[in-house]
Amino acid sequence: MKVTCLIFALLASASALAEPISLAIPEEAWLVQFDGPPLKEIKSQATSSGYAYAGNAGRVNVSLFVERPSCAEGESNEARYKCFTRQAQQSPLIDRSTIRGNEVPAGVLVMYMVRTEIDGRPVQAFNAHLLFTHAGKAGDFHASVVQPKADDVPSLVNLVQSVRFAAR
Repeated sequence: MKVTCLIFALLASASALAEPISLAIPEEAWLVQFDGPPLKEIKSQATSSGYAYAGNAGRVNVSLFVERPSCAEGESNEARYKCFTRQAQQSPLIDRSTIRGNEVPAGVLVMYMVRTEIDGRPVQAFNAHLLFTHAGKAGDFHASVVQPKADDVPSLVNLVQSVRFAAR
């Protein structure tokens, strides 16, 4: 019972800090919406090959990449997961034993930990990606939190799982 109350309290406090955010995809008739903390935009760039966005709110970082599909295996959830994890396995910073994937209504949720050292001190970051396809485009919505605390993990997962698509 105590655990259930604690989980409810953590999820409720995370939801209280979230607000609806919309990112319009240039040259497309749709946008990505999610519930998260107010973000400071770091980058928003449209090119002929796609769109990239990056923003942050304290220790929370959010990025979005939208482009033409490029996974050789196809665009199913399983194919996107395989393409992503094949690339992730090449990163020396990702703790491969922590990579987890789950299908969610909007696509594939992939989570893992990054571990490294900065100035001789250990640093870690919890990462969550939503790999999706929408309107003929492939996307990667990514959120991470540096030096995560216990309540950061469910908050970040909720943020990524809140992603939805809407017409402009």
